[in-house]
Amino acid sequence: MAKFVSKFLLWIGIVGIAIFVIPNFFIVSSQRPKIYKDIDSLLVHNSALLLGTSPRMRSGRPNPFFEGRIRAVVDLFEKEKIRQVVASGSEDLPFYSEPGAMKEALLSFGIPETSIIEDGEGDDTFQSIYKMGQVYGSESFIIVTQEFHSFRALFIADTLGLNAEAYGIPNIGGSAGISMGIRESLARVKAFLDILIYRWQGFYE
Repeated sequence: MAKFVSKFLLWIGIVGIAIFVIPNFFIVSSQRPKIYKDIDSLLVHNSALLLGTSPRMRSGRPNPFFEGRIRAVVDLFEKEKIRQVVASGSEDLPFYSEPGAMKEALLSFGIPETSIIEDGEGDDTFQSIYKMGQVYGSESFIIVTQEFHSFRALFIADTLGLNAEAYGIPNIGGSAGISMGIRESLARVKAFLDILIYRWQGFYE
């Protein structure tokens, strides 16, 4: 009996590791060529998708993830790589709206209000990217987020048949960067399963 339990637990461990490793390896390896750190290497697109995050950390300090994404969008406008940006995030938050905070920050850098579209229903990465194609009619665009997040965002865009590339902002170091990296590894597994479910439902509709 003990031997059977040991083998069972071993197989459970192997399956668990496979479920974690395979989606991460596939997503990162397949999408790496679409991530650009040099802004001049990016093609010109009509739109960029700015993925939402909080303007401040839980401690109340400015959020470097937010600041990096805003600065990247400003650079894209200045380099004439885009004509408009969709600021996508959640509005169902207690004290602020992610799209509203991003719009306010972009306006402070001189980005025209007419070039900013607020999407308050971007509650997760899948919804934000899905709406780019289905609602905003953009099948080719630049995704703006940190590099570690870009892999998953591009994977979702790719599986939805959208032609996207990412301006991969350098990752943040320290404990915040490590924590986000771990969360993102788990999120890639969820994204992998979400896409399987999405395709399965589409097959039977």
